[in-house]
Amino acid sequence: MLSVERPYNLLLVDDDEHIINFLEEIIKVRYGGIFNLMTTKNSADVPRILNQVDFHLAIVDLHMPSMGGDELLEIIKEEKPNLFVIMLTGDNTYSALMRSYAGGAYDYILKPLTPQSIYLVLDRLLSVLDNWKDFFHNYKR
Repeated sequence: MLSVERPYNLLLVDDDEHIINFLEEIIKVRYGGIFNLMTTKNSADVPRILNQVDFHLAIVDLHMPSMGGDELLEIIKEEKPNLFVIMLTGDNTYSALMRSYAGGAYDYILKPLTPQSIYLVLDRLLSVLDNWKDFFHNYKR
């Protein structure tokens, strides 16, 4: 069973190194040691990585060359159904967003990314994770 204790394990998946670096920096600045970050630019590596670490959440780009975010979301949800997945996309069409939600995404962040857009989603998700932590802590008593 996945431990619901801080620090939370966060996987960043984007083929753009600038996006990865930006996300790492703003997450470290705001959240300090709340997240253990792991990154990959190659979406094809994600199934292997998922078997090595129990992640609490993943931030995944929708459009990547080796494996698209929709396909990757499906794999993640098959392997780790309780993993929270946040999709990154520059495609703000209704159909793209609904596909992500239908595939099991927790939320999405539109590009171009801003610190505020990332903080809004991560703050909300942290509240959920912390509530789970409290629930499991009280349930074990």
